Amino acid sequence: MPRLLKCLVCETDLPATARQDLRYCGVTCRVRAHRTRKTVPVMKPPRPRARPRSVNPGTPRTRLDALRAADALTLRIAGLEERRTELGRKLQWAAAESNQRVLTVTQELTAAHNAVLDQFRKEATEREQHTQETLLSDSKVAIEAVRVEAAKQRQEMAAQVAQLQKELRQASTDLSESRGRADRAEAALVSEREQRQSLAAALTEQRSQVARLQAAMSNPTPAETQLGKELADAHENQRQSNQALSAARSAAERIDAALRDERQRRERLTTQVAELQAQLATRQKAKPDPTEK
Repeated sequence: MPRLLKCLVCETDLPATARQDLRYCGVTCRVRAHRTRKTVPVMKPPRPRARPRSVNPGTPRTRLDALRAADALTLRIAGLEERRTELGRKLQWAAAESNQRVLTVTQELTAAHNAVLDQFRKEATEREQHTQETLLSDSKVAIEAVRVEAAKQRQEMAAQVAQLQKELRQASTDLSESRGRADRAEAALVSEREQRQSLAAALTEQRSQVARLQAAMSNPTPAETQLGKELADAHENQRQSNQALSAARSAAERIDAALRDERQRRERLTTQVAELQAQLATRQKAKPDPTEK
């Protein structure tokens, strides 16, 4: 037969080195084709008409032969029924004997199991008693070791608590100093702001004077020279005021930066103090009690 090039189910190309009679690409397609063949009914060809059969030699030809055959079959059926009854009776006897044997073996196994269980309980009681004695002797040694360890831990905890208290006092001192520096910086900032406001007011006043002088210079008067001099003096005063205002602003900015740094440092110190207090409280709560052990 010619070799197929594609699978009959999924139409996938078959490998060129496959067998000559390969029709499917794998097990999945083969099973699917088999299920399809099972579900599709197969049309059988029509049966040919039966030919007239010849009469067999054993076929009864008369009614008497048929009755004789029926009697023979009845006798045979009665013998089979009797044999079946006998076999059922033997089966019941065998089942009763088997049940008796099973009961005997079960009783023997139960007795043996009870004996082994009693022996096991006795050995378990002895082992438990020996274990309790061993544990009691070991527990005394362990309790003494725990007491020594608890005393050592208590000393270490006391040293740690003292160290934490020392660090807490130092942190509190640093916090107080930081608060004092922050207060001083705030006072300096307030003073600097007041100076800035006074300088701004003076500058405003000088600007108004300059404006008045410029207005006076626009009108030709005999005192123009004097006014020019006063205007020059006013410009010089304004320049000095501007310099002083710039210096005040720079100082205010430096003070603001220092104040922000001081506030951040105070917040860090406050956080450290809170952490130290929490650690101190935790360690005081976690002190071992040797009497409880």
